[in-house]
Amino acid sequence: MTSISTRNSILAVVPEVTQNLLRVPQSAADYVPLQDDLSIETNNDEVENLEITASIGKAPPIVGGENPSVSLSFYLKGSGVEGQAPQWNEIAKSFFGTQTTEGTQRVTAASSTTSIVKLTSASSLVSQGYGMLIKDPINGYRVRVVHSVVTNDITPSFNLPAAPGTAVGLGKPVFWSPANSGHQSLSLLWYGGNGGVLQAVAGNLVNDFSFSATANDSVNATAGFEGLSAFINPIEITAATSYIDWTDDTGTLAAAISAKWYKDPHEVAEALQTAMNAAGGETFTVSYSDTTGKFTILCTGTLLSLLWNTGTNAANSIGTKIGFLVAANDTGTGATTGYPSDNVIDIDAPHTPTFDATQPNIAKNQEIMIGDQTDYACFNASEVSVSGTNTVRKLEDICSESGRNGAQVNEREFEITVTAVLNKYDVKQFARYRNGSTIRFQCTIGAKSGGNWVAGTVCYAYAPTCKISSLSISDDDGLVSLSMTMKPFPSAGSGEFYLGQL
Repeated sequence: MTSISTRNSILAVVPEVTQNLLRVPQSAADYVPLQDDLSIETNNDEVENLEITASIGKAPPIVGGENPSVSLSFYLKGSGVEGQAPQWNEIAKSFFGTQTTEGTQRVTAASSTTSIVKLTSASSLVSQGYGMLIKDPINGYRVRVVHSVVTNDITPSFNLPAAPGTAVGLGKPVFWSPANSGHQSLSLLWYGGNGGVLQAVAGNLVNDFSFSATANDSVNATAGFEGLSAFINPIEITAATSYIDWTDDTGTLAAAISAKWYKDPHEVAEALQTAMNAAGGETFTVSYSDTTGKFTILCTGTLLSLLWNTGTNAANSIGTKIGFLVAANDTGTGATTGYPSDNVIDIDAPHTPTFDATQPNIAKNQEIMIGDQTDYACFNASEVSVSGTNTVRKLEDICSESGRNGAQVNEREFEITVTAVLNKYDVKQFARYRNGSTIRFQCTIGAKSGGNWVAGTVCYAYAPTCKISSLSISDDDGLVSLSMTMKPFPSAGSGEFYLGQL
């Protein structure tokens, strides 16, 4: 038995061109650093078999449509480069629906105030959710998010303690906005042990995107996915890799199998055996060994030559896909002895991943603001968590191989929970809860140097319109603690929650 270590496993997250068509990583940037809680479930619906047999035992269930799911964790951290999306950007893009990348640093014009940031020019990219790293050399760097914009005048998420000067840079944000449609589907490929096993799920949409911060601990995020198709050690056959030519006792023949992603090597062997037997001639057996990782082709009769190099369809040979060397034909072995493939199946990652070099953010010296535009003091929370949920609707299809031909997001919801030590006389949050007041929420995390935020490391979350949905006061290890939950909601066609990097 050969066991597989998980310590050098690799996960690729690849945007699909066609939903549910598995897509392999295209570059060294298509990977996300793993934590040890990755879970891939290759679930199928279980259909009850109602037949009554000559027993009081129930008939065996029937395997129904595919329902794979994936969950994983990652650090919520920046790429380290302004205007360059972090490693987890495809996950955020799939969840939110829209990604915006700013390639030009906007700068302030004269006459900005604490409540209005004036720009020299604002493109169409500058909209609600657009983050600003206000690099004020006199008053210190501040992070604010665009709440609204009129021409070149920006109303920030929260006021500034001092008006920024002229020609102050605002950074290059990458940010994700909630969309009503067009959510990018993803292929997830886990290279377990990087050569031990390849487990893949296609057609994924993100149904959960959450992050949490506890004082003096790392800021961690989790994502959950609902997929459409699952594979283990899959093999892709294309029109250019689908043929086999051979000579047996009855003559020279050829066969081809369908171009598609095969679920596992056994499915390829079954398809190839069926195709070769359908071509006439001898009776063929094509098998895959779970011990050696190789294919074997044999048949009845006395003669068998596999014409990898000289066959009519040699240019479109399946040989390399199933481990055969195609520079020469396979000849000289009896038909019943057959030919084993020269190489094992290829389940290594095609690249050495390049990961963001930034360190995980620790929940200290960060900033949380809750209230209205004028309430810009840091809310001294000990814990904050943000949970976003998409409801994914599977599109049932009798004609589809998996019973489903796609999926789409048709509902979303966000929830923010904060916990803080309650200060004496402070009932402001209760008054907001009691009155059903609409409030704002901003969370900013990242590295600082000399007291200023470091560009490329900052992540921000912004909810422009929230209501407090629950509030409680309790004893937290001898201190009075306030916990409250806020529900963001869309207003006047704008999004209810934004996430970004600066």
